[in-house]
Parts: sequence; C-alpha cells; structure tokens
Amino acid sequence: METLELIGYCSSVLIGIILGLVGGGGSILTTPVLIYFFATDDEVATSYSLFVVGISALVGILQRVGTPFISVKEGLLFAIPSTITAFIMRGLIMPNIPEKLMFYSTTIPKNTLIIIALGILMITTSLKMLFSKEKDKMNKNIPFSLVLAFGMATGILAGFVGAGGGFLIVPALIFMGLPTKKAIGTSMLVITIQSSIAFLGDFNSEKIMGANGLNWSLLLTLSGLTIIGVLIGGRFTKKINANILKKGFGVIVLVIGSLLVLDKLNTF
Repeated sequence: METLELIGYCSSVLIGIILGLVGGGGSILTTPVLIYFFATDDEVATSYSLFVVGISALVGILQRVGTPFISVKEGLLFAIPSTITAFIMRGLIMPNIPEKLMFYSTTIPKNTLIIIALGILMITTSLKMLFSKEKDKMNKNIPFSLVLAFGMATGILAGFVGAGGGFLIVPALIFMGLPTKKAIGTSMLVITIQSSIAFLGDFNSEKIMGANGLNWSLLLTLSGLTIIGVLIGGRFTKKINANILKKGFGVIVLVIGSLLVLDKLNTF
C-alpha cells in the first residue's frame, strides 16, 4: 500500500467523524481526498464523493433512530427541491457541459473549473465557520419560497462539485426553526436522499461509468472507513463543544480549499 493511499484511508475515517459530529462537511473533503490520494479524475471524484457520503449519512440516521435528533417533516420538505435539482444537474446538465470552456481568451477545462469552484466554496464556508456566531433560531414561519430556494441551492452545489451541502443544510434547518442537535441529525436525512439520487444521475455519464464501470473496490472501502468515522462521531456528538469543533473544521477546510485553488491556478 502506497503512503498516499494510506493517508487517504485515514482521511476517510476523519471525514466520517466530522460528518457524524456536525452533520456536514464530509463530501467537501471527500472529493479532494479522492483526487489527490487516489488519483481519481476530478469529475469522477465528485460522483464517488456523493456515493460515499450518502451511504455514510444513512448510517448516521440509523444511529439516531429513536432519538429526538431527527425531524422527518422538515428534512423531507428541504430534501425534495434539493434532490430534484441535484439529479437534474448530475443527469442532464453536467454530461452536456463541454470538456473545455472559453472565458474571454482563456480555455479552462471543465475539471479545472469544478475544482476551482469547490475550492472557492470551501474558502467561503471556512470563513463563515471561523467568524460567524450562529445561534438557534426558533422561527417557525419560514416562507415556502425560501425553503425552496435553500433546497435548490444545495442541489446545484451537490450536482456541480459533488458536495452534499451539509455545511449549508445545517444552518438552513436552524433558520427553519430546528435546534442545532436536531438540525445536524436532520441534515443527514437530506444528505442521504440528495446524494443518493444525484449519484444515480451519473449513470447517464459515460465518463464517470467508464469502460469497466465504477471502481466498486475503492467506493466500498472508503464508504466502510467513513462509516466507522460516522459511528465514532455520532457517539461523541454530545461531549464535544460544537463551537470548538466548528472552528477546527473551519481551519482544515480553509487550508485545503486554498491549496485546491492555488494548485489549479498554477496550471494556467
């Protein structure tokens, strides 16, 4: 086993722990792990990320069955527009985006654009985590149009960069009136539905399916390790200060996002 692969496997456990603790962030880290530690094609990595995080989030849901930390009603209300949008992105829009895009006089490969977008998203998210002071909001009168907008935004995100959008879903659910702990559990319901359906949309992509089909060995191995992390994170979610965890995760996301952007900009 090569050193990079070993780091990638260890990172998968860490990703699961983060997903189990904060209900998001798993997929935004899984894509870079697949690209840099397992030499996976950029666009294929976004698809594999959806599978790994979708399966792992399902385990997180099962771990919380019988607890007050999941709200099915709010989860489904959010998941429906999010899932439909993600499926359209993966099944119809992404396969039809040209492999090379022209911006003024510069040609940018689609894979490069995806990773730059992911990096910028990671930087923006990390800054929000590091400097925002979020509090639970018990606002039960959120307009349906706003819920629809939140759902569609995370669906577009999941479809384009292969991120489940948990780091957006949790604040959105809190804004809809859920306490933080319940928002974390409910976000896993949304991520499971959204990521799974979006992944099915990739069966329309010849590039992702490949000549020999999906790399099930890699997918199942990473999923298994991430699930172990989710189980660990779920057990400690009540014992770790959420604010400290959020700040630490924010630093990790900021560093990785910055490296992604710098790496791709150096190709020009």
